[in-house]
Formats: sequence, C-alpha cells, structure tokens
Amino acid sequence: MPNHKLLVDVADQIRARPDLHDNQYWAARIKTGTTSFTTHCAGGWAIVLSGGRFDWRRARCRAHHAPRRHILTSAVVRPETLPDSERISPAAQRLLGIDSATARRLFNPTASSTEVLSIIKDILATPSGTAHAP
Repeated sequence: MPNHKLLVDVADQIRARPDLHDNQYWAARIKTGTTSFTTHCAGGWAIVLSGGRFDWRRARCRAHHAPRRHILTSAVVRPETLPDSERISPAAQRLLGIDSATARRLFNPTASSTEVLSIIKDILATPSGTAHAP
C-alpha cells in the first residue's frame, strides 16, 4: 500500500520548491559562483522527509568548469539515520510503499518535476499504488 502521507509530502516539496528537485541525482549539492543549494530527486526527498540523511563524506565531485558549476553528489545514506539501511532505490521504494515498476518510473533520472508530480498523482489515485505508464 502506498504511503499517502509521504507521497503528498514529496509532491508538496517539489511544488513548493521545484528548483530543489532534480531527478538526475539522489542528492546533489550545487555551487555556482557564490550561490549554493541542495537538490534531491523524488526518491531522495522520500529519504530526507523520512529522517534519512545523505552521507556527504562519501560524495563524488562533478565539476563543470566552463559554467563555474560544481556538483557534489551523494548516493549513500548515513546508516544511523535510516533503520535497516539499504541501497537508496529500494529504501525509497519501501518508504513510499510502491512496487518496483512504479519506482522505476518515479525515480527515472530524465523525469521532469511535472512528470514526477503526475506519477505521484497517478499513484495516489490508484488503490493498489501502481502508476500505469501513459
């Protein structure tokens, strides 16, 4: 069964701050000039909103020097912040209460904020919690 509250919280977060949603990375700290911010994909927001914290000590740096943009990405959750820590995709899937096919659609790195919100809407409207492909 889908975790309606968490799905709504993820959707609300994306609607409120679409600039902090990027499905390309589970979690990314981005610095451009003097501005820095952290983005999350839908699964990353599920982890964070459930009390999980990403481990930035094991993060990867992806520097894009032409636009002076530095991206630090993390795909590791600090084990003390999420019980029974596992890989991020299954952990986010479990927390959201969705099946693996729906998780693949929701966590697709090319999905835009609009697409992610549409998938969440489909999940919430379906009793089984599966979002059918369009």
